[in-house]
Amino acid sequence: MASLIHCFAIPASIEIGQRNKGYNKGLFTWLIKAPWGNPAFAAFFISLAIFGFIGGASGVIMGIEQINMRLHNTLAVPGHFHGTVAAGTSLAFMGLTYYVVPLIFRREWLSKFFAVIQPYLFGIGLTIMAISMNTLGRLGVPRRTWETGFLNVPNKEILEMFVGIGGIIAFTGLIIFVLHTVLTLIFGKKLQGSDKPTFPQVAEPSTSKAPISGTLVLALTFFVYLVVMVSINWYWLSRVWEIR
Repeated sequence: MASLIHCFAIPASIEIGQRNKGYNKGLFTWLIKAPWGNPAFAAFFISLAIFGFIGGASGVIMGIEQINMRLHNTLAVPGHFHGTVAAGTSLAFMGLTYYVVPLIFRREWLSKFFAVIQPYLFGIGLTIMAISMNTLGRLGVPRRTWETGFLNVPNKEILEMFVGIGGIIAFTGLIIFVLHTVLTLIFGKKLQGSDKPTFPQVAEPSTSKAPISGTLVLALTFFVYLVVMVSINWYWLSRVWEIR
């Protein structure tokens, strides 16, 4: 429940700010019109979605003792970690860096293009990687095992290929982030005096009230998703020792 409240509070603050800017039509116009070209916002929101739907949900499921007996020491465990630590945490701090570098080091980012695409590369790559790992783990593929060819797991090679593809995409996003940050600190245009960075744009805080109906739908959707995933995993557990 604490995580569900967290999932509700942060998007609600975004919805209030967006609706105060005039994006009031329908349930999700505020989200569609969000500043997706702002790497700080994009990194934050993508990390929140991955943390909830992949890392958080899988963590709740593996926290159930009976289900964990089936998933323990399988690839579902690093799949969970990549949804929480790698995506949910690291990507959020990457987004924070896009604000911190211009404010503290007084440097403009070298390339708006690389800044914008980097969170999407990192997030999409880790999503593919984490989902593939979670699926392989639920099919019985162990972790920390260098050879799994002896296992009779359907579509194992295809899923392992997607783990590699996701890893390559995510690593590309990581390399872009590191190189772009270092080069910006060295060669980025210096900000003078009280000059404010032009990119990424920092929104002014709002104290006005606005409806949060869209966030309520998103939070309830996540809750239903979590219930469905827990139920499916209980069903899979029931098939391990089937009573005939």
